[in-house]
Amino acid sequence: MIEGIINAIPVRVFWKDKNLVYLGCNAVFARDKGFTDPKDVIGKDDYQMARCDWAELYRGDDRQVIESGHSKLLVEEPQTTPEGNIITLLTSKVPLRSSKGEFIGVIGTYMDITERKQAEEALRTSEERFKTMFVQAPVGVALIDSLTGHIFEVNPRFAEIAGRSMEEMANIDWMQITHPDDMQADQDNMALLNSGKINGFQMEKRYLHPDGTAVWINMTIASLKVKDKAHPRHLCM
Repeated sequence: MIEGIINAIPVRVFWKDKNLVYLGCNAVFARDKGFTDPKDVIGKDDYQMARCDWAELYRGDDRQVIESGHSKLLVEEPQTTPEGNIITLLTSKVPLRSSKGEFIGVIGTYMDITERKQAEEALRTSEERFKTMFVQAPVGVALIDSLTGHIFEVNPRFAEIAGRSMEEMANIDWMQITHPDDMQADQDNMALLNSGKINGFQMEKRYLHPDGTAVWINMTIASLKVKDKAHPRHLCM
């Protein structure tokens, strides 16, 4: 029953003795190492696997766990597949004890998190690309909370149009830079946006500089999908 459970789970499982020789593993681990049967792994070490590029790294971790008696949990490690591809593993290792409580080896598990890491990298690249476009855009761009008027972030061009520094923009809201004569139209449009009756709007309005100078702009507001429904964010250009 135990063997059936170990072979059924998608997590790789293996155990070694104090000399770092494999005592057993589950079927999916054996396949990762280029074997068809877990029994073929027994008696071998990491240098005898299909690809042993990272053997010293694995064995160093094993020794540390056995000698210290402390587990190493959720550590990211590389692995080279039998096909030669490098993947990322999330590995945990704990000391293997005898019935007398003596440290006699190490038992480890890992899962392939390559797809998750690739998705994280793609997201990071996308965010960096958006950030670059946001900062370098030749038009003023801001992220605002339409309920509170709080300005989350602006690009340098937006601050320039508003006649303020980037630091000043972090401590004011959109109503403080809007001309009083344009306030009601702005609020009416924001109310429609918050109610879901419209997804965006465009209007001409004035921003007030600190010295009282009014500058005309053509503003476009678009809704952004966010998880926090209590604070809807909108893109202002």
